[in-house]
This record gives sequence, structure tokens and C-alpha cells, in this order.
Amino acid sequence: MNFGEFQDKETIRKALVLIDRFIKTFEDYLPKYNDRYGQRIMEAIFYAYTSPFLYEIKRLARTKEERHDIPQFLFIGGVGGSGKSSLIKMLSKMLGISDLAYHNYSELGEGTRAKSDRVKTIEAWVSEENVYPVIVDEVPLEFFTNPSYGRELILTTSNNKIDVVKPFPVVIATTNADSYSLPTEARRRSYYLKINKVFKNESRKESPLVYKEIYESMNNSLFLDFVMRMAQRLENKEDYEWNNFTEESSKVDFLYQSREIFKDYYKMCEMPLPRYFPTSRYQDDYETNQEKWKKLYKRARDDEFIFDEISGNMYINTISLDENGQRYGIKESEIYKQALDQIVVVGTLSGIDIELDTIEFFKWLDIENPYKDYYKNMIKNYYLTNEKQIRKDNESIYIPIKEITKSKDQIETIKTWISYDVDYKNEGNKLIFDKDTFYKWLDISEKKNFLKRFFS
Repeated sequence: MNFGEFQDKETIRKALVLIDRFIKTFEDYLPKYNDRYGQRIMEAIFYAYTSPFLYEIKRLARTKEERHDIPQFLFIGGVGGSGKSSLIKMLSKMLGISDLAYHNYSELGEGTRAKSDRVKTIEAWVSEENVYPVIVDEVPLEFFTNPSYGRELILTTSNNKIDVVKPFPVVIATTNADSYSLPTEARRRSYYLKINKVFKNESRKESPLVYKEIYESMNNSLFLDFVMRMAQRLENKEDYEWNNFTEESSKVDFLYQSREIFKDYYKMCEMPLPRYFPTSRYQDDYETNQEKWKKLYKRARDDEFIFDEISGNMYINTISLDENGQRYGIKESEIYKQALDQIVVVGTLSGIDIELDTIEFFKWLDIENPYKDYYKNMIKNYYLTNEKQIRKDNESIYIPIKEITKSKDQIETIKTWISYDVDYKNEGNKLIFDKDTFYKWLDISEKKNFLKRFFS
């Protein structure tokens, strides 16, 4: 890559100070700012700096699955007034990109076919053989919910680049959409960062002036140096780790070497690593969709999420989700379906009723499963009612599972659920428990006859 120039220590230090001042504007002017929020800003900077090299990093992936984890699309999402547009304009300035590279989505097409033409315009840009990112502001919700738009664009583009030979540009886009409602296969091929806190009303006079000062002082000197350092690492690629995984998501951290370069910058300039320094890739798509379903569950009526005691699964009727109409011609239920993690879905998402794996659903939402003791209590009630007839010996208790359940299917459900809590053996139609463990699990005491009590 014939672009880049090493910078002296003082130039690098000044650039890091400017980045710090920029991120501090979010800290100063946003309510309830925290370091994780600042880390998302820095993560967007890392992505922008790395974008010219993504095609080369993709080449170093060991498998097709890992190449899918290196996204050609970054979406910065959140409510209006949260500074997303200011962020991508600052990213353009940091990279030394002219204003011609910045586009408002609504201006990409006109006339009756404008919606589809906008997507085709972006598709044409990302098919070009250059490495300058395409910056797009205000991508609407329909881009994510209409499968002919976002899903098709991301899958087509990513699949065409799976065997990487030539350079390609990335797309860095903002959206005011309140959820990242892409199907799973498109979500995993893109990257989402949530920037969703609105600037305080009292700061709306001051913050633009501070931003303007920082913007005018910003230049691409640090990026020019970064280009040289990343190029060196790629030239000596065998000396560096390119397939470092993020523990939380089990995905390749494609920005790992960029993090290492920035760590070197701070060390070189004798500056402490800032609290807003992100150490691994984000999962905002996962967390945003998780939060969407968590809110839905908490506000749902009693008859909306139905627990089936035979299968142990839950059902939600999606008709109620569509009672408030459609957005951009897309049913609300479709947006919720696309936001579901596949691990919680039983069967398919077609039809009115969605079947959910109850255990995985509440684990995904990170809230307590209200049915976690359902089958345990069935066993407990049976034991307390029929204790004298239940077979026991010195070590074990034998529970006749068929006498508890309503069907053969429920037998398997009970076995699955209680296996999360306690170990047991299966002998024909009996569940065999260790006696001490059984009583501890059910939080009950063994009833002993007079002689046992006397000698114990």
C-alpha cells in the first residue's frame, strides 16, 4: 500500500490528546455516560483505521466461518441527537477523506424506485477495488427489516468476498433504528455499535462549538503512521497473532492488532491506557436484541407467553405484536422474530406462534426462569404424598417417573430439566437419586421411624 508516513512522538501524542478531547465531549455532555460508552467511540475509531486492511486480514483467516466474522459493514445505531453523525464526520477527518466520501442515505436515490436504487448504489460502491470506506448517514429501519435491502446487500457482498483476492471498501453507516433487526446470517457478517444517549438540552449551545474546535484541529497524521505500522505487521504476518478470539462471542477479534498498535502509541508517549480503551470486540447486536425481548417479556400480558408443561417450551402468539400496525410496511412481529437469538428458537420462525426453548430463553435474557422449579416441584409433591410407598434403601431413592407424568414426551422433558440441577440414574421407568443429594435438592428431611430416630 503506497500510502502512509511515520510520525514523530510529539505528533502522535497530540493526536491521542485530540481523540481524548473528542471522547470527553461525550462524557461531558451526555447523561449517564460510562466508560463502556466511550469504548464504543474508540472501537469505531479502531474500525475506521483498520478498514483499509480488512481485506488483507480476511485473507489470513483460517476458515470460511472466520472470514464471515470479519465484517465489511459497521453500523452505528441509536436515537437521534446522540452524536452519531458527528462521530462519522470526525472519522472522515481522521482518515483524511474528503467530504465527497460522506453521504446521506436519503439522497442516494430519487423517484419511485429510490429505495431499491439506494441499496444498489451502495452495492456498486462496495464492489469497487479500493480501500477507502464508504460513509453513509441515517440509514432507516426499513434497510434492516426489508430482506431485499440490508440482508441481501450484506450477504451478497460478503459472499462475493469470501475468497478474498482484491481490495474492497467497507461501509460505515449510522442509523436511528431502535433495534438491529437483521436476520442472524446478516448480523454475523456485520458489526454493530450502540451510540444511543441523547445530548443534554443545556449543552446544545456549547457542545457544537467544542466539537467544531476539535474537528478543525483534527488531521490524518496518526492514521498515516498507523498505516505504516499495520503494513509492517502484515508484511511480517507470521510474527503476529491474526486469529485472536473474543471469549464472550467466540468470534475472531479482527481489530486485535489495531488494539496492539494503539497500546504501543500510549506506551511510546508515556500516557496511561485510557479507561475508554476497548480490549475486545463488542456484542451490541446481541445485547440490543436481548434488551428488546426482555422489555417485551416484562410488559407482556399473562396470556402472551404460554408455558407448555408437556414439552417444557414456551409459545408466544405474535398477533398481539402487530396490533399497532406496521413500520415501513414491515410487521412488528417480523422485527421481533429477526431479533431472536437462534439458540432460543425451537423449529422455525414461520407462522403465528413462535416456540421458544424456555431454559435457553431466560438464560439469553439473563433473568431468572420462573419455571425453573416446575418439574422439581412435581417430584417433590409426589414424594411427600406417596413417601411410604416409595422404594428406598440405605443409599438411594427410586422415583417411578411414569406415575408423575402425563405422557411419554413429558418424561423426557422432566429428565432434561432436572439434569440441570441434580445428578440421577435412569433405570427403566425409575429415576434413581442419591438419598442425601435428593433431600438436599428438595429441601426436605427424611422421615424416620421410631427405632431409626432412637439410634441415629
